[in-house]
Amino acid sequence: MDKNLKKAIAIVLGAVLFIILLFIPITKTQRDGGTIVSSAILYKRIQWKVKHAYNNTYTTGEDIYFFPFNFKSYDKYYEPEQTVTFNYEAKPIWMRISDAEGTEAHKITNSELIAAIMDPVNAATFTYVGKADEDVKTITISVSDIERKPIMFDIKDSHTAVLDGYLYESDIELPYELLLEIFENN
Repeated sequence: MDKNLKKAIAIVLGAVLFIILLFIPITKTQRDGGTIVSSAILYKRIQWKVKHAYNNTYTTGEDIYFFPFNFKSYDKYYEPEQTVTFNYEAKPIWMRISDAEGTEAHKITNSELIAAIMDPVNAATFTYVGKADEDVKTITISVSDIERKPIMFDIKDSHTAVLDGYLYESDIELPYELLLEIFENN
């Protein structure tokens, strides 16, 4: 074989190998319920399985993004639900408050108090407003949904809740002051 033929074969093999490398993905599983992200140089494939802590359901589906739109981080592709409603049954309620000093927990069995806490939560419509800060102080209410599955619901203030790391604004006043009072009196 002459040198030019060997050189041409090497160039062709190198080009084929380079093209193949453009399509080989690196796969990573997210800690959001099992979303699988496969990233290659020319595309990104996301197989959604995002668990919603507030009602134990999943957002599922599949998206494919091609070059040059495939270089964003995972968080930039996920869009949380724009509005959320709830239907909780709570007998009893476990509440936790977290701050710099630690975490306290209280169990509530008083049915009138449970109703005063849960009625506004169940009646409100929550609208997505943005991503929550990691160090936001919240009161966590651990309740059960209508299927008796435990759910953690975080209230930041009288009109804001944190769900799955995202802020949602309530259209009615949430019982934040009542929850603070319960913690202070126990």
